[in-house]
Amino acid sequence: MVSVMRVNDIRNKCYPEGKKDMDRIVSLWVYYVIRPASFYATYVAVRARLSPNQATLIGLIVGAISIAMAYMGNMFFAALLLNFFAILDCVDGNLARLSCPSKAGEYYDAVSGDLINFIFPPVFFKCTKGWPFRFS
Repeated sequence: MVSVMRVNDIRNKCYPEGKKDMDRIVSLWVYYVIRPASFYATYVAVRARLSPNQATLIGLIVGAISIAMAYMGNMFFAALLLNFFAILDCVDGNLARLSCPSKAGEYYDAVSGDLINFIFPPVFFKCTKGWPFRFS
């Protein structure tokens, strides 16, 4: 039964060696911060009986709030919420691996991730007037 899993059980089932190796190559931030935090958040989500799609929806809302914070110029909270979005993006994948994943859920996750990840940078650079890439 999934609800009696410990954090180590979640880590072992949801984070195979190939995925670890890819994270280590692609992003050390994901490997050392986001993924480990996602296992604890997944434990909480399992206990709360969240579905993968519910976790995706929560992540989409957090990501949208992050974009709104960036637009209003509050970059600290925008960055903080963007990292929470990344954790929740891992959580929904972990929940799907622990239960039965669906093609619709996989699509929903991909679209929500793309929306946040493609909208955030232009908003950030527009609202910071190009920082840190100003050369004047």
